[in-house]
Amino acid sequence: MRKLISTVSYFQVRSQLRRQAAAHSDHVKDVVEVETSELKRKHTHEMEINICTERSAHQNEFSSLAGRVDGIRLIIRQKAELESKIRTAQELWLACKALNLALSIETPQTGIRPPLRSEVNAIQNVANEVKLAPESNEISNLERNDFVDTILKSIPK
Repeated sequence: MRKLISTVSYFQVRSQLRRQAAAHSDHVKDVVEVETSELKRKHTHEMEINICTERSAHQNEFSSLAGRVDGIRLIIRQKAELESKIRTAQELWLACKALNLALSIETPQTGIRPPLRSEVNAIQNVANEVKLAPESNEISNLERNDFVDTILKSIPK
């Protein structure tokens, strides 16, 4: 009987140990799952922070580059307008110089000067180009064009 009690007791202890081992295993499994989910959440949060930081850095860099491009476009546009004005001024100067040269040529023996219509037309054409240019909306350009028109109208035909 002792042997039977000892055998039953042995099986009870063994059964108890199995239950405890299973409970311990379940507990360890639960702890690992909790740790895993916590590490995943922490990792996801850090990744989101890093992504936001990088996105912000890229947005700042993009904004800076866009500003530079806009500045370069503005400078190029202003330089093109300036070069157009310089070219027009040179054309007007050359046309006036041609008229001056034509006026300074000695008159022939007949006393009649050759026609100056082509020189005057050249000045008129340059003045008209300035009026039609879209960048010539400044008051000073309009005043200069009026001045040139007044001078051209004063030349007898």
